[in-house]
Amino acid sequence: MGMYNLDESIKGFARACFNYGLQRNYPVYLSTKNTILKAYDGRFKDLFQEIFDAEFKSAFDAKKLTYEHRLIDDMVAAALKWSGNFLWACKNYDGDVQSDTVAQGFGSLGLMTSVLLSPDGKTVEAEAAHGTVTRPLPRSSEGQGDIDQSDRLHLCLDARPYLSRPFR
Repeated sequence: MGMYNLDESIKGFARACFNYGLQRNYPVYLSTKNTILKAYDGRFKDLFQEIFDAEFKSAFDAKKLTYEHRLIDDMVAAALKWSGNFLWACKNYDGDVQSDTVAQGFGSLGLMTSVLLSPDGKTVEAEAAHGTVTRPLPRSSEGQGDIDQSDRLHLCLDARPYLSRPFR
């Protein structure tokens, strides 16, 4: 099986996740299926642990935060039971599927966003998860027709950069 993410890419993803977890005061969970995809998913597991131990463990300990790897099966069950306040690091396909599950569980795929954070934690990009709106919301009870959920989403996205900036 070919490796689609090289070590530097995986390390950058790990740093971005750990930096975001520290910024938001969230524990970080990486989920993989390393029991089946031993080389590919095992590489994610190993590199996340290596980066955590070498660069982030002391900062997480100081904030009483944790990092843990879990099998995707276990993490899905946990995420459905927990009430949020954690960062779930997923590989691309896992993230696509699980983010739709979580968004639907909270009532709307159309209100889901994607947040990209640079490995150093200094640059944030937020966008709508286009193509996930399955039906329009009623505009109002006054019969003004339907409104696409993305109108509400853009209001949330417009505010996102301000949430990640330090206030002076």
